Amino acid sequence: MEDVTTASTQSALDDLRKELSVLSAISDAVAASLDSQYVMETTLEQVLAITAADTATIYVLDPEQGGRLQTAANRAREGVGGAPAPWLEVERSISGEAVRRSAPAWAADYDATPGRSPQRHSAGMRSVLAVPIVAQGLTLGALAVASGAPGAFTDRDCALLVNVGRQVGVALENARLHERERHLRQLADTLSEVSRIVNSSLDLDSTLEAILMELKRLVAYDSASVMLIDEAGRLTVSAAAGFNPDTDWGQAREALRGNPVLEEVCASRQPVLVRDTQAEPLWIVTPAGAHVRTFIGAPLVVRDRVIGVLNVDSKTPAAYDTETVATVQAFAEHAAIAIENARLFGAEAMRRRRAELLHRTSTRLAETTELEALLDSALSQLRDVLDYDAGCVALIDGDAVTFAAPGRRLREPEVPDAARPDCRAS
Repeated sequence: MEDVTTASTQSALDDLRKELSVLSAISDAVAASLDSQYVMETTLEQVLAITAADTATIYVLDPEQGGRLQTAANRAREGVGGAPAPWLEVERSISGEAVRRSAPAWAADYDATPGRSPQRHSAGMRSVLAVPIVAQGLTLGALAVASGAPGAFTDRDCALLVNVGRQVGVALENARLHERERHLRQLADTLSEVSRIVNSSLDLDSTLEAILMELKRLVAYDSASVMLIDEAGRLTVSAAAGFNPDTDWGQAREALRGNPVLEEVCASRQPVLVRDTQAEPLWIVTPAGAHVRTFIGAPLVVRDRVIGVLNVDSKTPAAYDTETVATVQAFAEHAAIAIENARLFGAEAMRRRRAELLHRTSTRLAETTELEALLDSALSQLRDVLDYDAGCVALIDGDAVTFAAPGRRLREPEVPDAARPDCRAS
């Protein structure tokens, strides 16, 4: 009897040592790396080594996808087939039950369990145990193990996996905080660069090009564009990246008229996220944007006035989340200032050039009495402020109309009477 007791105690101590060894290995991985994928894979290897599980899977809760559980990592013993589903419904799975209750959930005989996973069933899994992954009071996902044998898991397995789930939660939270810190640092650096552009580049085209280039550092996009509101109140594509170089933007502007998504961005002065354009009834497909599946539109606002929209596109559905939207909006606020400064500088430069033109023309008028030379000079100087292909001055004297053009002598063109402009009434 004493030998049996001693053997039982020794076995229990051996099991305890193994469990402590597993927890220590996972703890070391958590402390040594901020790579959550590495930590999860290390954890699953340790779990398979100490339990009767044939497969071990970590699911992460994704609130952006309606609370689905996404498969983050998976390990299986050699010879065990059947990959887990890429995601699970929280309301219809053992792992989802562990997440909902924030407590362990299991099925001793999976074949008799309603709402079972077709993947696990086809792989011959008979028993499943799932524990929540928790960090700072929040349930982040679930750790699930499965076996081909019914009743494969014990209360001791459950207690061990609960502790493992906490360790994985710490790893996921550390990785999230590290990634957020890195992202915020990159955002600050990029916004600082945008501010530098505000103070250094006053050419509108150069400013828009730099904005799209800096945006790429923050958000991985397949295409992006800056739309500015023109004098007629219409949104016009002023700069674009990632689109077909042969895109007819004039045609695209017509297609954008009355676009309800863009109208919402401008009217609400808030960013709009379309997670899947094919599932959004208000989305209008245009030839230029046929590739877009995920869309973010952020208003460009200066002094409480909307001057345009910054658009970010991805070919992948659900590529962006609310954090990406916040990043784009923060970027758009700085970009709007840069754009407005460049536009104001351009307008001021144009006014200055026009004033100089008037001054030169007035000076020329005072210096010469030769009409032809004066008109030719005026048209030549007008080209400095107005990019035209052809120009002339029409002189009206009674019924006679005389035209002057640069480099050509004054002459009376052959214009039918009906085509002559009647300016006398004005």
